[in-house]
Amino acid sequence: MNSIPVDIEGQSGRVCQILLADDDSDDCLFFGIALKELFINAKLTCVHDGEKLMKYLHENELPDIVYLDLNMPRKNGLECLKEIRLDMRLRSLPVIAISTSSSVVTRKQLLENGALHFIRKPNIFSELKEAIVYSLSLLTEGSRHCLPKSPPPHITIIVYPNNFYESRFSKPQG
Repeated sequence: MNSIPVDIEGQSGRVCQILLADDDSDDCLFFGIALKELFINAKLTCVHDGEKLMKYLHENELPDIVYLDLNMPRKNGLECLKEIRLDMRLRSLPVIAISTSSSVVTRKQLLENGALHFIRKPNIFSELKEAIVYSLSLLTEGSRHCLPKSPPPHITIIVYPNNFYESRFSKPQG
């Protein structure tokens, strides 16, 4: 487990606790850099497999949000999401699913199991930053200290039944 302090003073002064479950250490590093560049007042903690994620959630104070990679060793992201939604203590935890896959079947499974949002892992760093900004804006009022107001103009937001969201990126016009 790695913690990357991203403690740039935000509007509220409260630090957003972000937990990233991703087995790719480069993706964890880029996520932390993106938070710093966005001036998000956050502490990023990274775990590298599903078992470590569940252990962290059971042994620590809950984060404000979890970013959950679907393809992880030991216990995949979908298994973790199902376990989170069955646990009374964890049930209301906002979970943003992230993956290189964008299959309809995967999105349907995420919706059925309570993911708040799905992000297809972008290949461009600026798109990662935009996805973070938008996904944080989906948090409830009690967690708005984590930042954002509205999505950048070139993100198409698709809203499915049950308030499931997906970000798709396109090149900016103009």
